[in-house]
Amino acid sequence: MAKHNDFIFSSIEHVLEEGINALSSISDGIETYPLNEYIMKSVFLKMTGFQEQKFKCIAWELATEDYEFRRIFLNDFAKEGFSTYDSKQKLYKSLMGILERSEFSEEVRKTIVDESIKCIVKLIDDSTVKYWNEYKYNDFKQQIKSIVSYKNIARRLENKNKAVYNLLENNTQIIYEKLYRSRNRLAHNTVSYQQNLPVFEEMEMEEFGFNNYFVWFYLLIVIDKIMVKLYKEFCDSRAELI
Repeated sequence: MAKHNDFIFSSIEHVLEEGINALSSISDGIETYPLNEYIMKSVFLKMTGFQEQKFKCIAWELATEDYEFRRIFLNDFAKEGFSTYDSKQKLYKSLMGILERSEFSEEVRKTIVDESIKCIVKLIDDSTVKYWNEYKYNDFKQQIKSIVSYKNIARRLENKNKAVYNLLENNTQIIYEKLYRSRNRLAHNTVSYQQNLPVFEEMEMEEFGFNNYFVWFYLLIVIDKIMVKLYKEFCDSRAELI
């Protein structure tokens, strides 16, 4: 077994579950509200870090097993942090190419979306977090399936007889960019000395997915499920060769 497989196959939602379980003895009284932002930020940062490390491990394992990819790894991925959308997209595209993979079927993409939503709802519905963030949680449940749908993930398009692989598309990419900006602000603690964040323009043009941790948790889980599925296919294909 590859050295990183246990970690790669572990689900990112376990990080969210740990955060929710840590609140099991906390009431939903008004005196507990100051905990909300601290807990949500902490879980969000742990989930983004978890995913960045998983992408690094996947890249390392691909380079270990696939000598053609090793050259790409040394040139493009060896020092990559995998926090940006472009870096994640590039590894996703490489893995699809190695597998000579066609587009995920509509059924599979619907399953990924449905499982990710059910995961969030199951963990949040009876938790203190729901009561702390009821407006944003309800907004997530009402709109997520129509705005970040199966049509926006894991697509393979033909452009001038050339395959174009997109991990995320359209509004889903835009929401990821919001996630990424917030990740940077928290990770580098810029909000402690830049009191104008988020800027007025962002607040004025607030759209779905803006500063909503539930949307970000969901998107991280979706990406995790896509990459784990592809990596399992890669492992299975190598096992068949042996």
